[in-house]
Amino acid sequence: MFITIRILWERYVRIFWIVTSQTLEIFFFKYAQMFLLSHT
Repeated sequence: MFITIRILWERYVRIFWIVTSQTLEIFFFKYAQMFLLSHT
């Protein structure tokens, strides 16, 4: 039981990390684009 929970937890954390990093990447890219456009 405990092993199953641990496997599910690790999988959930991995998926959450992938989604979060991709979202931050997109947000950072858009923000950097806007920043560069407004300062040139």
